Amino acid sequence: MAIRKLAEYQPERLTQARKLRGLSMSDLAHSLSLSRQAISLFELKSRGITPSPETLVKLSKTLDVNISFFTLPLRKSESEQTAASVYNFRSLKSVSKINRESAKVCLHILAGMVDFFEEFIEVTNQLPVFDVPHFNELSDEKIEEIATQTRRYWGMGDGVIPDLTKLLENKGVIIGYLDFANGIEGVSAWIENKPVVVLSNKATAVRSRASLAHELGHLLLHHALTNEELESKESVDKIESQAWHFAGCFLMPQVTISNEVYSTNIDNLTLVKSRWLVSIGMILQRVLKIKLISEHQFIRARQKLASLNYLKREPLDDVIPHEKSKFFNRLVDFLDENKLSDKDSIYFSLGLPDDIMSQTLGLKVENSPTYDNVIKLKFNN
Repeated sequence: MAIRKLAEYQPERLTQARKLRGLSMSDLAHSLSLSRQAISLFELKSRGITPSPETLVKLSKTLDVNISFFTLPLRKSESEQTAASVYNFRSLKSVSKINRESAKVCLHILAGMVDFFEEFIEVTNQLPVFDVPHFNELSDEKIEEIATQTRRYWGMGDGVIPDLTKLLENKGVIIGYLDFANGIEGVSAWIENKPVVVLSNKATAVRSRASLAHELGHLLLHHALTNEELESKESVDKIESQAWHFAGCFLMPQVTISNEVYSTNIDNLTLVKSRWLVSIGMILQRVLKIKLISEHQFIRARQKLASLNYLKREPLDDVIPHEKSKFFNRLVDFLDENKLSDKDSIYFSLGLPDDIMSQTLGLKVENSPTYDNVIKLKFNN
């Protein structure tokens, strides 16, 4: 019989939980009436200093995680050392360092969730690999070509993509819609061989689709980027512009969108939006890029949108439904239906913060465990 060990405190989990909640060491120390040095020591594995049971309870409440979270060893993909690319942020310039750290933790948590499910089933990515020039030599024409080749690689034509999230999840992209801090709309990275994207669940449906296509562009075009290249504002602007161009090309192939935009009239643009599920602003950028309209027509159309207060909130933004990630739900259902594991066991085995599991898996502490399988007893007559 194997000898089991007592659960051990994992200092990396404290670091992960603190970053996830957007707290510095000083912030966390202040909320617990501790010194910053104490938090630092709790996070250093080499020192082997463990919080007292009372402090662990306080940490659990402050960081909104179960106490057992602090005894759960990091899964392989949860370590930042497993990142195989830079972290690409949507709206990088407006995101604070502490919020970037929170988003990075989310990426690794999702990748770590896949590690868990891969104990039962194989999860593979089907993203094409292209010979992409360095971003300084990457032309708009090449990006358009890569967007078209991506569609062809997946056996697609040039029509509307009804559900981009479903398409990419079927191709192995790990996608999570989470309650991000203000300023973050999306982030992506290659973690080992896993393409992972996390998006804000606060954006409109069309904005989320655009952000997802944008992050796909980063994954395909900018795999070889270095952190040093992201330190230059000029480089960041160029990289972001390339990812947006890819998004426009991928969502609205030139050959088909050219036949549908016959006017910059708001009614026509709204009709195109309802069909292609992209914003009016993005439609205008796309048709300007392919020279279907002039710069003057583009400016006039933008001015009209501004006069109607449509630059931030457009027609149909409250009508077009949000896409939903179903990848993890499918994995849970598969394990449950094939009796490989049940939902209660998955909930406890993952051991992640309740808000993360609720937003990715639909598993919540209030309905797990259910104990529906407990035998009911009755008195003999």
